[in-house]
Amino acid sequence: MKRVYLLTGVVVVLLVMLAVVWGKFTGAQPSSSDLNLTIYSDLALIEELRTLSLSVGESVRTLEDLPITIVPSSVLFRPLQAKVKILEQELLPIQRQQYRQEPVLLWKVQSELEGEVQGVLSYLARGLGWSAYYTAILNESEDKLALSSWVRLTNQSGREYRNAKLTLVAGELRGVTQPATEMLFKADIGTGIFKEEPIFVSQPTFEYHEYKLTRPVTLKDEQTLQLSFFEADAVKVSKHYVYEAADSADRVRVEIRFTNDKANGLGVALPAGLVRLYKETDGTLQLLGEDTLGHTPKNESVTLVPGIAFDLKAERALKDHQVVGRDDDGYEIYRDTYEITLRNQKESDVVIEVKEKLPGVWRIVSAKPSYEKLDANTILFEVFVPANGTATVKYTVEWKNR
Repeated sequence: MKRVYLLTGVVVVLLVMLAVVWGKFTGAQPSSSDLNLTIYSDLALIEELRTLSLSVGESVRTLEDLPITIVPSSVLFRPLQAKVKILEQELLPIQRQQYRQEPVLLWKVQSELEGEVQGVLSYLARGLGWSAYYTAILNESEDKLALSSWVRLTNQSGREYRNAKLTLVAGELRGVTQPATEMLFKADIGTGIFKEEPIFVSQPTFEYHEYKLTRPVTLKDEQTLQLSFFEADAVKVSKHYVYEAADSADRVRVEIRFTNDKANGLGVALPAGLVRLYKETDGTLQLLGEDTLGHTPKNESVTLVPGIAFDLKAERALKDHQVVGRDDDGYEIYRDTYEITLRNQKESDVVIEVKEKLPGVWRIVSAKPSYEKLDANTILFEVFVPANGTATVKYTVEWKNR
């Protein structure tokens, strides 16, 4: 008896698949003008208007033109009429071509209406993502830069999204890893194409930021599409040299700093992305290096580290280490003396910021030059180093592990 039921079930599935291919069941037709595409870093939410042709009572309907990376458990249909209800749902992989399967949703629908009924179909799909990247061109005097940004959209979902209203969301959304059965299909990698002059409008949403493209966009299957994001022509910057022994024993890094505010032609939430920094000299560009920009709200400071200063070196030495006593709880108190030598082989004077990390509970006994306490574990020396010369930082600290 179980074998009979099993065979019957197989026959039903085969008949449904053939009916889909032959067009026996009426499908929910997508609207060509009501498609909302919201893309996160590696996931997308699709909302579109679909039309069902229904009869009174129960009937079976199919939905096609779906991405192959659809997350089945995320499918939601909201009929515009209250007298329509989806009773059952099943996702079928239908082979349209020799090497390609396409998903088809099979619905059992209960309706008190007859005729065409519209509703909003929502679902999540993988294989869609976006990222931002930046180009920063430093001027010859190194006090301003031209900053431009592009966003890169990728579509490996197995479906085209035509004339979509596009929203990009930046932020850290919590996601739960889905079982392998949620990923039924696989897509190929696409090629690149450039488009010019789109305009994005930025606004907060929940605890994230969204960027809406003010015109419709078509994102083809297996396509990488690049869209202009923003430009700021004269961002005021400052260049700094920083030595931090906790990061490197002898190297001095270069930092470019600016503020993300309206005075700099910015003042918008900047999504995280790769920054390529160049310098323009006599009309030609020189690559200075790359860094990663984190998600940056408006009016926040930005620090880019393009690389290491070639002509600046540092040498740090522990000159003395003593145990000078114990506190009331029996913890040893240490006294350390450090000497940091800074060498400048440039033809111009520089100021090097020396950042020192201090352990435990500490106090500075002596220091030359003077220092600034940045936080509970960091002090800062700003040291003038003459051209082709040296300078020395020397300090003594008492500390204990407590």
